[in-house]
Amino acid sequence: MDIEDLEAVVLAGGLGSRFREKGGGDKLFALIEGKPILLRVVESLERGFSRIIVTTKKDKLEAIKELLGRREKTRVIADEFEERNPLSGMLTGAKEAISDFIFVVSGDAAFIEPSFPATLIELGGMRDAVLPIWPNGKVEPLISVYSRKAILRSSVAIGLKQIRATEPARASSSVAFVPISLLAMMGINPRQLININEPSDMSAEVKRENLGNPEKVAFIEREKNLYLEALESLERGELLTASRIFAEEALQLSKPRTNSLSLHALLDSLFFLDVSQNLNPSVLERRRISQPF
Repeated sequence: MDIEDLEAVVLAGGLGSRFREKGGGDKLFALIEGKPILLRVVESLERGFSRIIVTTKKDKLEAIKELLGRREKTRVIADEFEERNPLSGMLTGAKEAISDFIFVVSGDAAFIEPSFPATLIELGGMRDAVLPIWPNGKVEPLISVYSRKAILRSSVAIGLKQIRATEPARASSSVAFVPISLLAMMGINPRQLININEPSDMSAEVKRENLGNPEKVAFIEREKNLYLEALESLERGELLTASRIFAEEALQLSKPRTNSLSLHALLDSLFFLDVSQNLNPSVLERRRISQPF
């Protein structure tokens, strides 16, 4: 499948707190080589994608529309959800999209090129989720390809648990983990994976020698999705059962060394184990809080 058959969803609803704390203002408007970061991202993607959806919060909508101007391939829309987490933007974009597969990218991925999602698909195939993975097992869920259905499936988590950027990957039945070392061997500059979190990131590089030797693509195929089963248990109020299933999910995800996904499953397991034992309403309410990692 060519990337022209996909849509790109650009997430532009974050606060950019770390960038502001360092005196950088709104990072999406910060200039790199004389051009605002978000505009760089959109213009780059327009060279490969036929349709781009930029999602943002209502309070930033007009400013971003003004920044991007009228564009034939790009539409800017407001998130349906008030919560400031990546999943809200992903869900809004997936509902707006018409293609079966979507390239999701953070609006601060200033160095992204259309070659990145094209190579990701070439190596990982068309699965529910195709994610880049670092040698330490950390995945990059906000520079990844997803099926539209997988993103929409993850909407069940809202209001039930802590929300993280990895929810759509965990809601996926088939996942490919593409080593960044392999992407680099295929000619992809790993700098494309840099998110601008602080002003110093605008000049950052990723040293290829730190990526190690190229590894093979790892796959997970599962007929029974433990993550979705755990969410169903939460909907029924069965917190201890959900905790046990999340623990099983963590073990399942640890096999291809996807450390961040298995960690998030384990954190969910421990959280609901604690809640089921203490039954503290104030603790239970914390499950609605979005997590940045």
